[in-house]
Amino acid sequence: MSESALDTELVVAGRFRGPARSGNGGYTAGALAALTPDDWPAVTVRLSAPPPLDVAMTVVRDEDLLVASHDGAEVVRALRADHELTPVPPVDAATARAAEAGYPGLAAHPFPTCFSCGTGREPGDGLRIFPGPVGEGEVAATWTPDQGVAGDWHEYTDATREVGHAVTWAALDCAGGWAADVGARHMVLGTMTARLDSLPAVVKTVTTNADQTGFALIGAERGGTASIQLADSKLRRYVRLLSPQLQSADWAPLRGQRLEWFSDGHTIDGLLYLPDGAKPDKPVPLVVSVHGGPAGRFEDSDYPLVRLLLVLYSRSWCKIGVTNHG
Repeated sequence: MSESALDTELVVAGRFRGPARSGNGGYTAGALAALTPDDWPAVTVRLSAPPPLDVAMTVVRDEDLLVASHDGAEVVRALRADHELTPVPPVDAATARAAEAGYPGLAAHPFPTCFSCGTGREPGDGLRIFPGPVGEGEVAATWTPDQGVAGDWHEYTDATREVGHAVTWAALDCAGGWAADVGARHMVLGTMTARLDSLPAVVKTVTTNADQTGFALIGAERGGTASIQLADSKLRRYVRLLSPQLQSADWAPLRGQRLEWFSDGHTIDGLLYLPDGAKPDKPVPLVVSVHGGPAGRFEDSDYPLVRLLLVLYSRSWCKIGVTNHG
């Protein structure tokens, strides 16, 4: 096997724990799955040890496999799924909401600190997805993603703010565990296979009609422009209303100068934007923007907010955008 280290490390922050002292299995699986090739339609992830919290795991890959290790021992591996997935028929939002009252974790929870389904997590900290039974071996719950779980901007498919891959996998993980009655038989994730056809939109407001036959999910795009998704009673996204263009078509983007430096054994990179006519003997205000993500690098962007800021920078401000890659 020909192995090569990826230019990244996988870190599961303490917020994303499942049991009190280890990472949520779905979150960890999704974070590694996000690094797999785009042409893998579905990904199978297997955990062989509890994911450590707040430490860097080295990621190594070959053509068919990604492995994250800590202290020389494998923690989690991802490979291309070898089978097709069968979608689970959805229930309507009212049924899912009613099922939450029957969530077994409300009475007794094996992992109340769990990021996804823990009852001991506060709103805005954990996802607080509480799946209740809707049939034999089936559970359902509602979830309205807020801006606290928005993914890194490099993960978005367009300007709509979306939930990150890792958090989306975490949301799917625990619902499957409760369908297998994790409350009666304590267990943690061993293997998970998922295919993400799209990422959930970050939602600020949900509105509906009196009969709840349709929903409007109002979120936020990069640049602060509202994005609107229209969904049916089962909350399946089927129409996206386009937002207006904020900048004129002939606007010339300002391009940054690439910078790199070393810190704590890591290469940090960023982009420096200087206003027109900037000189060493003429100081200007500096804005520092930390951005990127554990697998991302800073790059010029054409999203509306970035374009608007660069117009301001081109007049009288200096900006450095720094990735938190390190």
